[in-house]
Amino acid sequence: MVSCLTDWQKVAIGIHGNIMTLIMGRYDKRFDLAFWKRTTKPDIYRLTFTGSTLTAVARLWEE
Repeated sequence: MVSCLTDWQKVAIGIHGNIMTLIMGRYDKRFDLAFWKRTTKPDIYRLTFTGSTLTAVARLWEE
C-alpha cells in the first residue's frame, strides 16, 4: 500500500470505521465484516508495523 512511510516513526490517521477495517484487513484477514460489526463508534486502535508487516493491534478506546 504505502511504502514511503518507512522513515516515519509515528503517524496518526482519523478515518471512518468501515475504511479503517478495510485497511486493517489488507494486512490481517481477521479484520473483516464481523470485526467491523463489533467496533464501537467512535473507536481508536493503535497499529504497529515492522516495515510493511502488521505486528500488533491494540484497542485504545475505553467506553
